Amino acid sequence: MIERDNRDIQFTHLAMENVRLQNLVLEYEEELRLRDVEDAADKAQTAEMLASKDRQIAEQAALIESQKKDIERITADRDQERDSRIKAEDEKKALIIQLNQQKQDHEEELKELLPAKEMLKEVEKNNLDCQAVIKMMLNRKYNTNSDARRYMDGEFCLDDPLIQDMGLGDIVKALLARTQTSDYKEEEKPAPRRSPRGSVKPKNKKSQAGISKKRRKWTKEAIEELGIDTSNLPKGAKLIKRKDKDSGYDIWYVELITYVGPKLERRTYCIGRFNVPGRDPMCSKYPESIIQGNPMTPSLAAFYLDQKIGYGMSEERILQMLAQMGGNIPQATLNGWAHDVMGYLKDRLQEPMKDAIKLSVYTHNDGTHIIVRSWNEEKKCYEYHVEWIHGVLSPDMKTVVMLYADGSRSHTIQEEEIFKGSNIKSFIADRAPLYETIVKDLEEYHIVRAACWFHARHKFVNAYISDKRMAQIIDLINGLFMIERQAKDMSFKKRKEFRRIHSRPLVTRLFFLLHKMRRRAEDYGKMVNDAVNYLLDDEKAFKAFLKNGRIELSNSAAERMFRHIAMGRRNWLHSGSHDAAQNIAFMYSLYESCKLNDLNFFDYINDVLTRLMKGETDYKSLIPCNYKPLPKDDGEGQKEAA
Repeated sequence: MIERDNRDIQFTHLAMENVRLQNLVLEYEEELRLRDVEDAADKAQTAEMLASKDRQIAEQAALIESQKKDIERITADRDQERDSRIKAEDEKKALIIQLNQQKQDHEEELKELLPAKEMLKEVEKNNLDCQAVIKMMLNRKYNTNSDARRYMDGEFCLDDPLIQDMGLGDIVKALLARTQTSDYKEEEKPAPRRSPRGSVKPKNKKSQAGISKKRRKWTKEAIEELGIDTSNLPKGAKLIKRKDKDSGYDIWYVELITYVGPKLERRTYCIGRFNVPGRDPMCSKYPESIIQGNPMTPSLAAFYLDQKIGYGMSEERILQMLAQMGGNIPQATLNGWAHDVMGYLKDRLQEPMKDAIKLSVYTHNDGTHIIVRSWNEEKKCYEYHVEWIHGVLSPDMKTVVMLYADGSRSHTIQEEEIFKGSNIKSFIADRAPLYETIVKDLEEYHIVRAACWFHARHKFVNAYISDKRMAQIIDLINGLFMIERQAKDMSFKKRKEFRRIHSRPLVTRLFFLLHKMRRRAEDYGKMVNDAVNYLLDDEKAFKAFLKNGRIELSNSAAERMFRHIAMGRRNWLHSGSHDAAQNIAFMYSLYESCKLNDLNFFDYINDVLTRLMKGETDYKSLIPCNYKPLPKDDGEGQKEAA
């Protein structure tokens, strides 16, 4: 029992010793852990101190590098400044040498100009207009500068045997080879070309009488064929028979053409007032007239408008012609009658003509000016101003519309009157700002604007006067016009493909040269740079014809439609009011539309006014593109009635 108690006591001591040892182990482990934590903190602090030291070293290195660069830059600036001073001194010396040379050249030029000074004295003595002479000489020099008259530096004609032998493809290759480099040297004018056989193109042979057979044919139909007059032959004379004659007899025909002068007739109709039983008094029937109270008949109106619009005659000259026919009419009276008739036609036919233009897919657009007299309300007097007429030509509908809106040149006129609600997808015009604005304003219509190459060529022809290097540009543009003449009668699809093969290489070469010239603008004068910028600033519009076979190369058709207005400005000088200018613009629309449809303007006006006078209301059928003349019998009856 005692042993057991001793063992329990020993076991208890051992257990207590074990607990004490475990506590010592735990205390030692906790101490180790705390030491590890302190070591980790010391290591982190040490690493942070090292990193901070590294950052300080990097900042100091960057500062040193920056200071080094600043020193190098300052050194370079000083070196450059020193070099600039040396260069400026050298340039100053060179400029002094150049000025001395120019002074010597100027003195030599003054010596050479002494004969010109003597010539100037003679010019002043004889009152000679040198500017007019220069213009005449330039006109003579460039009046053959057309699409088929210039090739290389000499004459370029499609009838030239050499050109015919070369073919279109070879001509394009020759133009590309000529303009391959920008260093253009003007060559001597080539000698007249001959065919490979050495023979020139034969001239038209004339008959023995000196008149070609074509000129001996009359275009006027004979109204009467007279038999043989034998009054100068003796009795017993017999007609000779010939086997080589179709008729079997030795006969031929001699024709004479006689002019039957115009005449003016005046008819007076008696109108009576009658008492009608059961009704108010009634007048007898009035004669048919265009406008009641206006005595101008269709034939007189057609004569007046044909002379004024078609031939550009002044009203004074028309009055003289009427006086020679026996009609003395005051000018104001005749002018009032005529403008009433013009307004009558305008009110009925202008809108159908606009509708015809709107059916077009492609148009020519341009404008011209006219002098108009208008009343100034502030100054209480009449003034003369240069006003604007808009023009639109449709090749598809063969219709021209000229618009006058109190002389305004605003883009909204063509937008509202022509483009909105139309089928027009493309048009050609000059580079007037209003056309660019139209395209921007009507962006949702996706209208394509094309530029006129004729205007571009004109710029370079003017520049050629001062810089002969422009000849290569003119050659390329003339090549484009020559290609267009070959493609004139092709369909739109074939023309587009034809242009892709022949025109595109010339256009590519042309714009390559123009961009090169723009980069070296300082080597050229103002006229050349203006011409170059004229094309490059609108490059997309000038290239539009390559993507659409409808688009023509130039806007010459629109220029031609204003030719008669220009003639009128010279003869009748101005229009008396805005209303009169509106009437004039419409009548020129009608006249140019008649030309496009091969209609005689006098006969057309006479017939249309007669139909309107008789109650015709289908105005659409009366515009020139839809007009069909009446049969001859009805026409003669109308003339007799008139």
